[in-house]
Amino acid sequence: MHIGSFRSGPLLGIAVLHSIACAQTISPGGIVNAAGFQAPVAPGSVISIFGTSLSSGSAGAAAVPLPTTLAGTSVLVNGRIPVPLFYVSPGQINAQLPYETPVGSATLTINGSAPMPFTVAASAPGILVYGSNRAVAVNQDYSLNAPEHPALVGGWVTVYLSGEGAVNPAVVSGAASPNPAALPMLPVTAAIGGQPADVLFAGLAPGGVGLFQVNLRIPTLASGDYPLIVTVGQGRSNAPLLAVSTDGRPVSTVARTIAYHQLTAIPDKGPDYRTSFAISGNGAVIAYAHDSGPNQVYAMNFDGTSAHQVDSYKAECYCGSLR
Repeated sequence: MHIGSFRSGPLLGIAVLHSIACAQTISPGGIVNAAGFQAPVAPGSVISIFGTSLSSGSAGAAAVPLPTTLAGTSVLVNGRIPVPLFYVSPGQINAQLPYETPVGSATLTINGSAPMPFTVAASAPGILVYGSNRAVAVNQDYSLNAPEHPALVGGWVTVYLSGEGAVNPAVVSGAASPNPAALPMLPVTAAIGGQPADVLFAGLAPGGVGLFQVNLRIPTLASGDYPLIVTVGQGRSNAPLLAVSTDGRPVSTVARTIAYHQLTAIPDKGPDYRTSFAISGNGAVIAYAHDSGPNQVYAMNFDGTSAHQVDSYKAECYCGSLR
């Protein structure tokens, strides 16, 4: 066997550059509650970590208890506490902040990366959101709360959050929440549109990981969309919208109201002298008019679902023969 000299300089330089380019980099302020994407975070929270080259690929946990390594990616808090992982990708990691994480200043590393400091609070509730800042809440009839499916005044909704902090009995990080439910150690209050909402139940959703549910009684309010805020101890949540109705009828949203006024204010002068007018939003049709007797105004979700008539009006159309 021949063993000769090896000039490592150029190759070592290339290796160092490659290592730098592929190093995990957590974005400043990139450790947030996955529910409302705000900081600080609390022990037990479902968190999102944003950055670059966080993982060599994408992978999701296949079962509970959650693993602490996915696609070769591991996360540590304070250099020693392994973090249960829901999902990893180069730009985002979803995980559960371990219940063992002390309150105060902390650091997070990914595969031995440079530590990123972040703040841990005793509680930091975040309400899950969907669509255009709407609260993930289930009505009394088990429908998803939305302008088309508002919650009735005097009825109740179940709201889903993360970030309640310590619970009793204690739950193992990354494990499914027990049944009977583990309850938050800190007091929970809520308000809808600034009005106090009675908390009927607050606890971890059985079978979930880091998922916190709060059942609320809807206070006396006029029909409409209202900001919902849940407070746990000193921690205050984000304020997504909740649809409320006094009679069960759909709630008029700002987008729908604008669409209605636009549709009814413009005479029908389309190519068919009837109606060829639609309102678009977020790259999709959200309302349109259809002629059948009086013109009928329809509204729908941004994704095109739930199209339904919301009003009608007398058409201003030319009724003679077309040339």
